[in-house]
Amino acid sequence: MSRKGKRLLVLLVAILALGVSGLALAAFNGDPTPEEILTRAVETLDAAQDGHAVLRVEADTPDKSGWATLEVWGKKPPEGDPDAHPKFRVEVQEASEAEAQGAVAVSDGEQFWLYVPARNTVWTGAVEEIHNVEAMPAYEGELPFDSPQTFVDWLLQVSEVTLLGTEEIGGHAAYSLQFVPHPEELPEVAAAGATGMVWVDRVRWVPLQAAFDGGSMGQGQVTAELVELDVGLRDDLFTFPQIPDGAEVVPVEERMPQHLSLDEAEAVTGFDLLTPSHLPEGATLVDVVKMGDTIVLRYESAQGPFAVGQGTDGRAVESPSASGEPASLRGTTGTLFADEEGNKVFLAWTEDGRTFTVSGAISGEEALLVAESLQ
Repeated sequence: MSRKGKRLLVLLVAILALGVSGLALAAFNGDPTPEEILTRAVETLDAAQDGHAVLRVEADTPDKSGWATLEVWGKKPPEGDPDAHPKFRVEVQEASEAEAQGAVAVSDGEQFWLYVPARNTVWTGAVEEIHNVEAMPAYEGELPFDSPQTFVDWLLQVSEVTLLGTEEIGGHAAYSLQFVPHPEELPEVAAAGATGMVWVDRVRWVPLQAAFDGGSMGQGQVTAELVELDVGLRDDLFTFPQIPDGAEVVPVEERMPQHLSLDEAEAVTGFDLLTPSHLPEGATLVDVVKMGDTIVLRYESAQGPFAVGQGTDGRAVESPSASGEPASLRGTTGTLFADEEGNKVFLAWTEDGRTFTVSGAISGEEALLVAESLQ
């Protein structure tokens, strides 16, 4: 399996499994073992030259919740070219976020395009500029996937799985597998109490659904409403036909997240960067990220992660779909969104031509105190 073919394999499994890693040998009433099920599923995906799927994706994280229905096409690079990248196309059919409606991402293996109709903007760049994003950031070791079996062996190394039996998913009988990460292999994931489920079609040996409960990290689920392999996809499906009239074209390297120090962030912004003098007890600044014209200060506390965002391009005010309450602060009125328990919030307001947010695992009272202390 070529290096880029391995990347496609990792991408497919990571998307369908939402980052849930791991399996261990087990038997259940004469059914195949989890290792056998996963080996068959990974070999099936690896053997396919192209594929088409319709996926329903749902996520609930400390920062945001939402759902989307995606139509996805993918095609492996030619064999014998270890430096070639896979081709893909993703179209957003429906989404809880109005701005995501109709978005299209396309790659011909060399060039990448992302078109968002709501902004009439096309982000584009060379695949080489973006392909180094880590598929599984929670794992710090090497990922030596020389074959489908070595991929399954790695999964068996980092976590344990139990075959619970069979269920019907979308009219198909599927094996249901429960995942529990090994603390010594995935300490951060295990510490959060993360568990997961994957359902594999008993006949076609393709993943049909995956669910992830990451505790404080959030929950998510992917359901494959349609899966087709080796359908003979045309290459012109993976080219961006034409830049829409009047669309802004943005080189992707200008919008890739940049991890900076506070001093570096202050130097590259076109505004005075404000930082909070009040933080929840024990809170620590762990990262400073520049995304477009927005700076995000990321913190960790005993209650979980939260962030303070500020910028001029509207990124910081992409609020949840839930209804919010008006909040008076800093001589203006913002909007405060909170979950039912009140321990995950999203506070947004506009000040001096900039948009600000305080969001994540923080109470509404603390979020207002953090906001008022910005200086």
